[in-house]
Amino acid sequence: MVTLFRTASGDATRFSGVCAHCSVPGPVLPRLSQQDAELAQSQLQFCPQADEQVEQPRKLQLPKSSRKPTCPHHRWPGAVRCGTCTDVEKTVWKRECNPVRHQEASTSCCRQCALLSAVGEANVALARKINITGLHNVLDLALENCLRLFVPSTIGAFGPSSPRDPAPDLCVQRPRTIYGVSKVHGELMGEYLHHKYGLDFRCLRYPGVISVNTPPGGGTTDYAVQIFHDALNTGHHECYLRPDTRLPMMHISDCHRATVEFMQTPECQLSLRTYNIAAMSFTPEEVAQEIRKHLPHLTVTYNPDSVRQTIADSWPVRFDDSNARRDWGWAPAFGIEELVSDMLRSVRDKRTNEGFSVS
Repeated sequence: MVTLFRTASGDATRFSGVCAHCSVPGPVLPRLSQQDAELAQSQLQFCPQADEQVEQPRKLQLPKSSRKPTCPHHRWPGAVRCGTCTDVEKTVWKRECNPVRHQEASTSCCRQCALLSAVGEANVALARKINITGLHNVLDLALENCLRLFVPSTIGAFGPSSPRDPAPDLCVQRPRTIYGVSKVHGELMGEYLHHKYGLDFRCLRYPGVISVNTPPGGGTTDYAVQIFHDALNTGHHECYLRPDTRLPMMHISDCHRATVEFMQTPECQLSLRTYNIAAMSFTPEEVAQEIRKHLPHLTVTYNPDSVRQTIADSWPVRFDDSNARRDWGWAPAFGIEELVSDMLRSVRDKRTNEGFSVS
């Protein structure tokens, strides 16, 4: 199904959407008259990735709002300035917990979907649609409704000409993957809209994020998730990177906490719109050695994949996150020892609950 969001601005209408069949963001149509917009709506009844007809889209009416992000009578620490304080329909935006909330209306938006590095290189056209066109849909919506917008970035936003040890917040980036290019594009578009229109845009560059709940999805750092499952399943892991490939990593709990703390930080404390955040850096061999302290039987073989190894070799070895630590007090809770202990316990519990054996 294609879900359309409709925003009114005078007599003009804009449509955008995301296809539930293929997860590809739909087009943002140019501003049209009401009559032309209703006609254009019929063009979105077919999914570009499917032969079948999809359900007639349902239009959701969003309120008219000012582009000036000022709220003289509703302010609190960490809160977005909510424009004209109009009530965004709860069918579109979920209510959020304080302080990132204004009464019954949501005042922040998080854009998370993307094709990751290795998968994106295998389908550049689809990555462009999801990572860039989808971003612009959300930027437009945030600007129209004066929402604080969080867009995650990545270690992949850096390239081979970037400083690698450590990589600072501000430096030459020039990534060589469509994933990285789309992330740099997002960082710069958000900063542009912040300076030109006052959009409260915020962005964190995540390292490789390690979580028991998210299966590997085509990223270059996915080995650091798969190795825990393999260690408890078969006792053997085949790694697609060289054993000495060092990359920044982070436990999912630190990732979540950093994002919440960042979004709750008063805007006046932020010296940047995009920050690096760091926790640890390790190689495949180092994480394997740490796992062997708990599971001595683990064996690892190395069969470097040319695509992923080339991508990893272009990324930073470490992040410099000194600005995040200074501006909003960022500090990680997990090092490699804590990460390994927690992941082994979590994977073991997950496999037991699902009825699988644990070696």
